[in-house]
Amino acid sequence: MVKFRLKEKIPLDAIDNKSDKYSLEYSNSDFDDIRLKEEHSIASAYGLLYPPVFVFESGRYVTTAGKRIIATYKKINKDVPSGLIIDRSDDKYDFLKFLIHMKKECTDLNVIEKSNALKKCFCLRGKVEEEIAVLLGVPKNEMIIQHYIDLADASENIKTLILSGKLHEYTAFEIFSFMKEEWDLLADFISALFLGTKKRNKIINMIYEISQREETGVKPIIETDEINDILNSIADPPYIGEKIFTCIEEMRYPAICKYRKSFYKQLKDVGFDKTMQFVVPRDFELREFKLTFAFSSAEDFNEQIMRLKKIGESGPFQKLMGVK
Repeated sequence: MVKFRLKEKIPLDAIDNKSDKYSLEYSNSDFDDIRLKEEHSIASAYGLLYPPVFVFESGRYVTTAGKRIIATYKKINKDVPSGLIIDRSDDKYDFLKFLIHMKKECTDLNVIEKSNALKKCFCLRGKVEEEIAVLLGVPKNEMIIQHYIDLADASENIKTLILSGKLHEYTAFEIFSFMKEEWDLLADFISALFLGTKKRNKIINMIYEISQREETGVKPIIETDEINDILNSIADPPYIGEKIFTCIEEMRYPAICKYRKSFYKQLKDVGFDKTMQFVVPRDFELREFKLTFAFSSAEDFNEQIMRLKKIGESGPFQKLMGVK
Protein backbone atom coordinates (compact mmCIF):
# COMPACT_ATOMS: atom_id res chain seq x y z
CA MET A 1 0.00 0.00 0.00
CA VAL A 2 1.37 3.42 -1.01
CA LYS A 3 1.33 6.06 1.74
CA PHE A 4 0.82 9.81 1.22
CA ARG A 5 1.79 12.78 3.35
CA LEU A 6 1.12 16.45 2.68
CA LYS A 7 4.04 18.86 2.70
CA GLU A 8 3.65 22.63 2.57
CA LYS A 9 5.91 24.98 0.63
CA ILE A 10 8.25 22.98 -1.57
CA PRO A 11 11.26 25.01 -2.85
CA LEU A 12 11.57 25.18 -6.63
CA ASP A 13 15.29 24.42 -6.55
CA ALA A 14 14.56 21.14 -4.75
CA ILE A 15 12.16 19.88 -7.44
CA ASP A 16 13.13 17.60 -10.32
CA ASN A 17 10.38 18.31 -12.85
CA LYS A 18 12.10 16.76 -15.88
CA SER A 19 12.68 13.18 -14.81
CA ASP A 20 10.20 10.55 -16.02
CA LYS A 21 11.52 7.99 -13.55
CA TYR A 22 8.32 7.98 -11.48
CA SER A 23 5.94 9.66 -13.91
CA LEU A 24 3.77 8.70 -16.88
CA GLU A 25 2.74 12.29 -17.62
CA TYR A 26 3.08 13.75 -21.07
CA SER A 27 1.56 16.96 -22.40
CA ASN A 28 2.49 18.95 -25.47
CA SER A 29 1.37 22.11 -23.66
CA ASP A 30 3.47 21.76 -20.49
CA PHE A 31 5.35 24.97 -21.13
CA ASP A 32 2.91 26.79 -23.39
CA ASP A 33 2.76 30.43 -22.19
CA ILE A 34 -1.00 30.83 -22.66
CA ARG A 35 -1.77 27.58 -20.81
CA LEU A 36 0.63 28.49 -18.00
CA LYS A 37 -1.06 31.88 -17.55
CA GLU A 38 -4.43 30.11 -17.28
CA GLU A 39 -3.01 27.71 -14.69
CA HIS A 40 -1.58 30.61 -12.68
CA SER A 41 -4.88 32.49 -12.81
CA ILE A 42 -6.75 29.44 -11.48
CA ALA A 43 -4.13 28.77 -8.80
CA SER A 44 -4.22 32.43 -7.68
CA ALA A 45 -8.01 32.42 -7.40
CA TYR A 46 -8.63 29.00 -5.88
CA GLY A 47 -5.28 27.69 -4.72
CA LEU A 48 -4.01 24.29 -5.78
CA LEU A 49 -7.09 22.23 -6.62
CA TYR A 50 -4.90 19.19 -7.28
CA PRO A 51 -1.55 19.40 -5.45
CA PRO A 52 1.38 17.95 -7.40
CA VAL A 53 2.63 14.53 -6.34
CA PHE A 54 6.29 13.74 -5.64
CA VAL A 55 8.62 10.94 -4.69
CA PHE A 56 11.30 12.22 -2.32
CA GLU A 57 14.64 10.72 -3.33
CA SER A 58 18.24 11.74 -2.63
CA GLY A 59 17.18 15.11 -1.27
CA ARG A 60 15.08 15.94 -4.36
CA TYR A 61 11.34 16.01 -4.98
CA VAL A 62 10.91 14.00 -8.18
CA THR A 63 7.62 14.83 -9.90
CA THR A 64 5.12 12.01 -10.29
CA ALA A 65 2.07 14.08 -11.26
CA GLY A 66 1.46 17.80 -11.80
CA LYS A 67 4.34 18.82 -14.08
CA ARG A 68 2.36 21.67 -15.65
CA ILE A 69 1.39 23.05 -12.23
CA ILE A 70 5.05 23.12 -11.24
CA ALA A 71 5.96 24.76 -14.57
CA THR A 72 3.41 27.47 -13.70
CA TYR A 73 5.16 28.28 -10.43
CA LYS A 74 8.56 28.20 -12.11
CA LYS A 75 7.27 30.72 -14.63
CA ILE A 76 6.43 33.19 -11.86
CA ASN A 77 9.43 32.09 -9.74
CA LYS A 78 7.44 31.09 -6.66
CA ASP A 79 7.79 28.00 -4.48
CA VAL A 80 5.05 25.39 -4.81
CA PRO A 81 2.60 25.99 -1.91
CA SER A 82 2.05 22.30 -1.18
CA GLY A 83 2.47 18.81 -2.54
CA LEU A 84 1.72 15.18 -1.79
CA ILE A 85 4.77 13.08 -0.99
CA ILE A 86 4.40 9.36 -1.62
CA ASP A 87 6.55 6.57 -0.28
CA ARG A 88 7.73 4.63 -3.29
CA SER A 89 7.14 0.90 -3.15
CA ASP A 90 10.22 -1.32 -3.48
CA ASP A 91 8.23 -3.41 -5.96
CA LYS A 92 8.68 -1.39 -9.17
CA TYR A 93 5.98 -3.30 -11.03
CA ASP A 94 3.49 -2.75 -8.21
CA PHE A 95 4.41 0.94 -8.18
CA LEU A 96 3.80 1.13 -11.95
CA LYS A 97 0.28 -0.23 -11.44
CA PHE A 98 -0.24 2.39 -8.75
CA LEU A 99 0.87 5.18 -11.15
CA ILE A 100 -1.58 3.95 -13.80
CA HIS A 101 -4.47 3.79 -11.32
CA MET A 102 -3.62 7.25 -9.96
CA LYS A 103 -3.51 8.78 -13.46
CA LYS A 104 -6.79 7.11 -14.44
CA GLU A 105 -8.48 8.46 -11.31
CA CYS A 106 -7.30 12.04 -11.99
CA THR A 107 -7.45 12.69 -15.73
CA ASP A 108 -7.08 9.30 -17.44
CA LEU A 109 -4.12 8.66 -19.73
CA ASN A 110 -3.62 10.11 -23.19
CA VAL A 111 -2.13 7.99 -25.98
CA ILE A 112 1.47 8.97 -25.22
CA GLU A 113 1.06 8.26 -21.51
CA LYS A 114 -0.29 4.80 -22.34
CA SER A 115 2.77 4.18 -24.50
CA ASN A 116 5.03 5.35 -21.64
CA ALA A 117 3.32 2.92 -19.25
CA LEU A 118 3.64 0.01 -21.68
CA LYS A 119 7.32 0.75 -22.25
CA LYS A 120 7.99 0.89 -18.49
CA CYS A 121 6.25 -2.46 -18.06
CA PHE A 122 8.28 -3.97 -20.90
CA CYS A 123 11.53 -2.68 -19.38
CA LEU A 124 10.61 -4.17 -16.00
CA ARG A 125 9.29 -7.55 -17.12
CA GLY A 126 10.66 -8.08 -20.63
CA LYS A 127 7.07 -8.19 -21.83
CA VAL A 128 3.80 -6.34 -21.35
CA GLU A 129 1.66 -8.10 -18.78
CA GLU A 130 -1.94 -8.71 -19.83
CA GLU A 131 -3.32 -6.93 -16.75
CA ILE A 132 -1.43 -3.76 -17.74
CA ALA A 133 -2.83 -3.84 -21.29
CA VAL A 134 -6.35 -4.34 -19.90
CA LEU A 135 -5.87 -1.56 -17.33
CA LEU A 136 -4.77 0.83 -20.10
CA GLY A 137 -7.52 -0.23 -22.50
CA VAL A 138 -5.00 -1.34 -25.13
CA PRO A 139 -5.83 -4.29 -27.44
CA LYS A 140 -4.11 -7.50 -26.36
CA ASN A 141 -2.32 -7.76 -29.68
CA GLU A 142 1.47 -8.13 -29.70
CA MET A 143 1.97 -6.03 -32.83
CA ILE A 144 -0.21 -3.15 -31.60
CA ILE A 145 1.46 -3.24 -28.18
CA GLN A 146 4.87 -3.07 -29.87
CA HIS A 147 3.71 -0.06 -31.87
CA TYR A 148 2.67 1.67 -28.63
CA ILE A 149 6.15 0.98 -27.24
CA ASP A 150 7.66 2.42 -30.44
CA LEU A 151 5.51 5.51 -29.94
CA ALA A 152 7.15 6.11 -26.56
CA ASP A 153 10.46 6.53 -28.44
CA ALA A 154 9.04 8.64 -31.27
CA SER A 155 9.96 12.30 -31.72
CA GLU A 156 8.25 15.17 -29.94
CA ASN A 157 6.94 16.22 -33.35
CA ILE A 158 5.01 12.97 -33.84
CA LYS A 159 3.71 13.00 -30.26
CA THR A 160 2.51 16.59 -30.69
CA LEU A 161 0.78 15.75 -33.99
CA ILE A 162 -1.07 12.89 -32.28
CA LEU A 163 -2.14 14.87 -29.20
CA SER A 164 -3.26 17.81 -31.33
CA GLY A 165 -5.50 15.50 -33.37
CA LYS A 166 -3.59 16.00 -36.62
CA LEU A 167 -2.37 12.41 -36.72
CA HIS A 168 -4.20 9.28 -35.56
CA GLU A 169 -2.05 6.89 -33.53
CA TYR A 170 -2.91 4.03 -35.89
CA THR A 171 -1.54 6.06 -38.81
CA ALA A 172 1.62 6.60 -36.76
CA PHE A 173 1.76 2.83 -36.26
CA GLU A 174 1.77 2.38 -40.06
CA ILE A 175 4.64 4.89 -40.26
CA PHE A 176 6.66 2.79 -37.80
CA SER A 177 7.12 0.18 -40.57
CA PHE A 178 9.67 2.54 -42.13
CA MET A 179 13.20 3.42 -41.07
CA LYS A 180 13.11 5.56 -37.93
CA GLU A 181 14.85 8.48 -39.62
CA GLU A 182 11.91 8.68 -42.06
CA TRP A 183 9.14 8.80 -39.44
CA ASP A 184 8.99 12.59 -39.09
CA LEU A 185 9.08 13.21 -42.84
CA LEU A 186 6.14 10.85 -43.35
CA ALA A 187 4.23 12.17 -40.33
CA ASP A 188 4.48 15.77 -41.56
CA PHE A 189 3.48 14.74 -45.09
CA ILE A 190 0.44 12.65 -44.16
CA SER A 191 -0.85 14.96 -41.40
CA ALA A 192 -1.04 17.82 -43.92
CA LEU A 193 -3.54 15.90 -46.08
CA PHE A 194 -7.25 16.58 -45.58
CA LEU A 195 -8.21 12.88 -45.65
CA GLY A 196 -9.74 10.32 -43.31
CA THR A 197 -7.60 7.87 -41.34
CA LYS A 198 -8.45 4.96 -43.65
CA LYS A 199 -7.20 6.77 -46.76
CA ARG A 200 -4.15 8.11 -44.95
CA ASN A 201 -3.24 4.58 -43.90
CA LYS A 202 -3.74 3.39 -47.48
CA ILE A 203 -1.33 6.08 -48.71
CA ILE A 204 1.28 5.03 -46.13
CA ASN A 205 0.90 1.39 -47.17
CA MET A 206 1.27 2.26 -50.87
CA ILE A 207 4.38 4.37 -50.17
CA TYR A 208 5.87 1.43 -48.26
CA GLU A 209 5.14 -0.97 -51.13
CA ILE A 210 6.65 1.46 -53.67
CA SER A 211 9.78 1.89 -51.53
CA GLN A 212 10.21 -1.89 -51.29
CA ARG A 213 9.66 -2.41 -55.02
CA GLU A 214 11.93 0.44 -56.09
CA GLU A 215 14.44 -0.13 -53.26
CA THR A 216 14.35 3.55 -52.42
CA GLY A 217 13.65 5.82 -49.48
CA VAL A 218 10.54 7.87 -48.77
CA LYS A 219 11.84 11.25 -49.94
CA PRO A 220 12.07 10.47 -53.69
CA ILE A 221 8.47 9.19 -53.57
CA ILE A 222 6.74 12.07 -51.79
CA GLU A 223 8.84 14.98 -53.03
CA THR A 224 8.29 14.65 -56.77
CA ASP A 225 7.54 17.75 -58.85
CA GLU A 226 3.98 16.55 -59.39
CA ILE A 227 3.27 16.10 -55.67
CA ASN A 228 4.91 19.43 -54.79
CA ASP A 229 2.78 21.19 -57.42
CA ILE A 230 -0.38 19.65 -55.95
CA LEU A 231 0.56 20.55 -52.37
CA ASN A 232 1.41 24.13 -53.35
CA SER A 233 -1.74 24.67 -55.39
CA ILE A 234 -4.55 26.97 -54.23
CA ALA A 235 -7.19 24.23 -54.51
CA ASP A 236 -9.43 23.26 -51.59
CA PRO A 237 -7.71 20.96 -49.04
CA PRO A 238 -10.05 17.97 -49.67
CA TYR A 239 -9.33 18.18 -53.41
CA ILE A 240 -5.58 18.34 -52.75
CA GLY A 241 -5.83 15.26 -50.51
CA GLU A 242 -7.68 13.28 -53.18
CA LYS A 243 -5.20 14.35 -55.87
CA ILE A 244 -2.28 13.20 -53.70
CA PHE A 245 -4.05 9.87 -53.11
CA THR A 246 -4.53 9.40 -56.87
CA CYS A 247 -0.92 10.39 -57.58
CA ILE A 248 0.48 7.86 -55.08
CA GLU A 249 -1.96 5.23 -56.34
CA GLU A 250 -0.73 5.71 -59.91
CA MET A 251 2.85 5.22 -58.72
CA ARG A 252 1.86 2.05 -56.87
CA TYR A 253 -0.40 0.54 -59.56
CA PRO A 254 0.75 2.11 -62.86
CA ALA A 255 -0.67 -0.58 -65.19
CA ILE A 256 -4.03 -0.83 -63.41
CA CYS A 257 -4.49 2.95 -63.21
CA LYS A 258 -3.59 3.37 -66.88
CA TYR A 259 -6.08 0.68 -67.88
CA ARG A 260 -8.75 2.17 -65.61
CA LYS A 261 -8.42 5.58 -67.28
CA SER A 262 -8.84 3.91 -70.66
CA PHE A 263 -11.79 1.94 -69.28
CA TYR A 264 -13.57 5.11 -68.14
CA LYS A 265 -13.06 6.66 -71.57
CA GLN A 266 -14.41 3.61 -73.40
CA LEU A 267 -17.34 3.32 -71.02
CA LYS A 268 -18.81 6.52 -72.44
CA ASP A 269 -19.02 4.89 -75.88
CA VAL A 270 -21.00 1.75 -75.04
CA GLY A 271 -24.42 3.18 -74.24
CA PHE A 272 -24.50 4.19 -70.56
CA ASP A 273 -25.79 7.64 -69.67
CA LYS A 274 -27.12 9.56 -66.66
CA THR A 275 -30.13 7.27 -66.26
CA MET A 276 -27.92 4.19 -66.05
CA GLN A 277 -24.71 4.53 -64.04
CA PHE A 278 -21.95 1.95 -64.35
CA VAL A 279 -19.60 2.52 -61.39
CA VAL A 280 -15.98 1.39 -61.58
CA PRO A 281 -14.42 0.61 -58.16
CA ARG A 282 -11.25 2.37 -57.03
CA ASP A 283 -9.65 -1.02 -56.34
CA PHE A 284 -10.09 -1.92 -59.96
CA GLU A 285 -8.10 -5.15 -59.72
CA LEU A 286 -10.97 -6.63 -57.69
CA ARG A 287 -13.28 -6.10 -60.68
CA GLU A 288 -16.38 -5.60 -58.54
CA PHE A 289 -18.56 -3.16 -60.45
CA LYS A 290 -21.84 -1.52 -59.48
CA LEU A 291 -24.79 -0.67 -61.67
CA THR A 292 -27.63 1.71 -60.79
CA PHE A 293 -30.52 2.91 -62.89
CA ALA A 294 -33.70 4.89 -62.33
CA PHE A 295 -37.24 3.94 -63.37
CA SER A 296 -40.69 5.35 -62.69
CA SER A 297 -42.99 2.51 -63.71
CA ALA A 298 -43.04 -1.20 -64.54
CA GLU A 299 -42.87 -0.34 -68.24
CA ASP A 300 -39.92 1.96 -67.67
CA PHE A 301 -38.21 -0.78 -65.63
CA ASN A 302 -38.67 -3.33 -68.43
CA GLU A 303 -37.32 -0.87 -70.99
CA GLN A 304 -34.20 -0.31 -68.90
CA ILE A 305 -33.71 -4.07 -68.51
CA MET A 306 -34.03 -4.61 -72.28
CA ARG A 307 -31.60 -1.77 -72.90
CA LEU A 308 -29.17 -3.22 -70.38
CA LYS A 309 -29.44 -6.63 -72.06
CA LYS A 310 -28.56 -5.09 -75.43
CA ILE A 311 -25.57 -3.30 -73.91
CA GLY A 312 -24.40 -6.52 -72.23
CA GLU A 313 -24.65 -8.52 -75.46
CA SER A 314 -22.92 -5.90 -77.58
CA GLY A 315 -19.46 -6.60 -78.92
CA PRO A 316 -17.95 -3.32 -77.64
CA PHE A 317 -19.13 -3.99 -74.07
CA GLN A 318 -17.89 -7.60 -74.06
CA LYS A 319 -14.54 -6.38 -75.36
CA LEU A 320 -14.49 -3.65 -72.74
CA MET A 321 -15.09 -6.15 -69.94
CA GLY A 322 -12.50 -8.54 -71.29
CA VAL A 323 -15.09 -11.23 -72.09
CA LYS A 324 -13.90 -13.71 -74.71
